[in-house]
Amino acid sequence: MDQKPTFTIERAEEYLTEDKEQLCKPEEDVVAYRVCKNAYHAIAYFLGSYLHQSAVSFDESASVEELLKRCQQVDARFHDLKLDTVYQPTENEHIWMDVKTAVGFVELAEETRQVFVTVQ
Repeated sequence: MDQKPTFTIERAEEYLTEDKEQLCKPEEDVVAYRVCKNAYHAIAYFLGSYLHQSAVSFDESASVEELLKRCQQVDARFHDLKLDTVYQPTENEHIWMDVKTAVGFVELAEETRQVFVTVQ
């Protein structure tokens, strides 16, 4: 029996859509931490979905940094992604309270999505 992959493009899109809806609210109503966390998950899901679709094995508990490295090994176009700011989420959570940071994370998730679409 095939096990359904944890990382799906549908879930990545859901995280990104939820973030965009959050950012349409007045700034004082935006929960920046949640937006950053969702964007982090969207990035991980886009990368993990690509690896699943490419039949590349990987540890599903891998960090975004590890997932990106695996994607880069498969397709050089992933080298264009600069995701350094999201690599260590537990060390950077204190900065996730800022709407400007949240917007930046969503932009990185959008860039990741664009590379994902391009390599398909």
